[in-house]
This record gives sequence, structure tokens and C-alpha cells, in this order.
Amino acid sequence: IAGTKDERNVHLRLLSANAQLFQDRAFEDSLLTVEDPTLDGIDFWVRAQGDGFALFELAGDNNLTAEIDLALQLLQPGPDDELISYSDSKRGAYRYALMRDDQLQACLIMGGDHQLLPRSWLMQLIGQAVSTADRQSILAGRPSSGADHGAIVCSCFGVGINQIVACLQEDRATSVEDIGRALSAGTNCGSCLPELADIIAQQLPSAA
Repeated sequence: IAGTKDERNVHLRLLSANAQLFQDRAFEDSLLTVEDPTLDGIDFWVRAQGDGFALFELAGDNNLTAEIDLALQLLQPGPDDELISYSDSKRGAYRYALMRDDQLQACLIMGGDHQLLPRSWLMQLIGQAVSTADRQSILAGRPSSGADHGAIVCSCFGVGINQIVACLQEDRATSVEDIGRALSAGTNCGSCLPELADIIAQQLPSAA
């Protein structure tokens, strides 16, 4: 989500008001990408702008194509790119990662667990060179370090309370806006903004 603070707030209200559009659809997927995808055939989508990447939440009433075909449409791998994947047809869970020059260019999470995987961890990897362990972790859906992010505060981006507290204690943030820039928490639907403010008040009383 880009623009001025007022424009961002208007957009956040629109996303929150239309959240019901993404409920109980035939498919609900998430895409983190450096380059905007081709969205032909996608019934509903929202886009949130990050630092050098964009997060797309996608949904539709009909599975118009096979998972791999939709992945190829959204990720658009080039001849020199590497596409790595994980599939569990019984659970309906599929994950794809697009690598270019050993850097993560895009990550597509498809299926029922797309809301459970930590967005903040994946966002730190987008556009960066990733190790073999990171590649395996992307497909496994969890950080290789096994770091405890704590209870989820921002469901949109999978940001936990431990990450937020660490961000405040490391002087990377003193406000809700700072947390949004550092972790993306609170920059999508906005429902966690009051809780973010409460955490800041507890951790940084002077900033409240």
C-alpha cells in the first residue's frame, strides 16, 4: 500500500471493508514478489507495497487452472530462473519459490495454510541471496532458525509479539508507523493497530 498517510488509511479501510470477499472462496493464495504479476483470471486481489516487494492476497470462486499453471502465470520464470516447489495434494497445500541469480524473487503460497506461514520472515528474504537451508525452509514454511516469534499480532503478515518487542528494544521503532515500516505489521487491514499501540505503551512508556 503506497501513498500519503491519509491515502494509506483510506486504502486500509477499503481492504477491511472488503475482507469478506476473500472468505470461503474456491482458492485463497498469497504472493510475495519483486515484480508485479499477471492477474488474468483472478477474481479478487489486494496489493500491499513493501520495501522493494509487493504482497498480493488472491482469491477466486473457481479453480480455473492447475496449480502449476497458475504458478507459472503469476511467477513468470525466465529461461535462466530456477523454480523450486513443494506440493501436498492431500492437504491442498502448494508452495513455489522463484530464484534468480541465487536471489529470491517471488514466493507463492497456495492452499489452506497460506494464512499460517510467517509473512515477515519471507519478506526479509525477498530480493536477497538465500542459502540452501533457507531454500528448504521456504518450502517447509518455517524459518530454519526455528526462532520463536511469539503470539501472532498481525495476522496479515504473520508478525509475532516477540518480533515487535525486539524491534522496539533495538531502537528500530518508537511508533506504530515505525513498526509498519520495519515489519509491515498494521499496514494491511489495520485491525492490529490498537494492539500495536498498546505494546508500544507497555515497552516504551515515554513514547505513548
